Amino acid sequence: MTCDFPIEISEKYAVRMFLEEPEAHLLGAGAYGEVFLVRRVGRAEESTLALKRCFDCLVLDDPATLKRTYREIAVLRQARHTNIVALKDVVLPKTGCDLYLVFELASQDLERAIRYNLFDEISRRRVSYDVASGLNFLHLCGLMHRDVKPSNILLDDSGRAKLCDFGFVRYVSCASSAKAFTEYVGMRWYRAPELLLGSTSYNQNIDVWSFGCVVAEMALGRPLISGMDAEEQLGLIVGLCLGRRPTRSEADILCIQPDHALCFVRTSPLGPSLEKKLSSVASSQELELLRSCLKLSPAERSSAAEILQNPLYTDLQEAETAPAGEPVRLIIDEQDTPPELILKAIEDEVQLLNQGKTCPAQERSGA
Repeated sequence: MTCDFPIEISEKYAVRMFLEEPEAHLLGAGAYGEVFLVRRVGRAEESTLALKRCFDCLVLDDPATLKRTYREIAVLRQARHTNIVALKDVVLPKTGCDLYLVFELASQDLERAIRYNLFDEISRRRVSYDVASGLNFLHLCGLMHRDVKPSNILLDDSGRAKLCDFGFVRYVSCASSAKAFTEYVGMRWYRAPELLLGSTSYNQNIDVWSFGCVVAEMALGRPLISGMDAEEQLGLIVGLCLGRRPTRSEADILCIQPDHALCFVRTSPLGPSLEKKLSSVASSQELELLRSCLKLSPAERSSAAEILQNPLYTDLQEAETAPAGEPVRLIIDEQDTPPELILKAIEDEVQLLNQGKTCPAQERSGA
């Protein structure tokens, strides 16, 4: 763990605490960065925040990482919702290739909460409703998350859930102008079957599949489907959804290449069905919700909006009025863009955030 911060950080955030007890203020660490507990200098309100140090994400020789960094900042600046983690600040140091993102503070992620078995049926409903609400808003903004999994869902002190990590987000392709997307997205255990089979014309329904896997994991206390490789994962999915080998017509609905379709119809089912796996730990309403999400056919899966209207959530719908999702503006998406222009786009996004422009309408009006 490192404790050296550039002057741009130390001027705005109290980081001297790290020198005395660095471990006490380290919230998380991985290969790509560290997250620290910090306090905003001279601010009484919202003084405790999470500072994410992203390693080497501004390197011009790594355009893929630059794009992910751009998407993360651009989406979080514009897609403001109760169930999407709030980006408070971005710091671009004058030297070095690290980037610093400042977020509202969350007490833990869902992966850790599941590990410690913190959920009963009531809390599962609350968290899953929050996740569906965040996804619905994102989908209304014309986007798909593409990496929904427990470690990308944060929980605040009151137990409310917030989606995070938007580096893999993409626009949804319209049927009239479909374009190919990256095939490898999301962790295998939460990846929709069409992705495992190589589809490159998928849509928001991949997020719904991942959502179903997350909800089931909260009930089970372990991942619903945890194949060692893509082949085993497909076998477990076929066993979960069908309990038999798929037919050619069932392969065709996944919009995959003929050779992948042939591979799919030869897939032998592995493991128990959804009902056998969950009947002892999930209520009948939860099972019904999961059946509607974990469909082989993307078109047959419930939408996020339909999930919110599921009878499981009747007592949570109350008077909540979700904001209408306005299309998020991403000037850099799938096209090949020179790294220098991507870096300039990141700098522009930081400037817009600092100007308080947190939605597309403000950006257009110059407000």
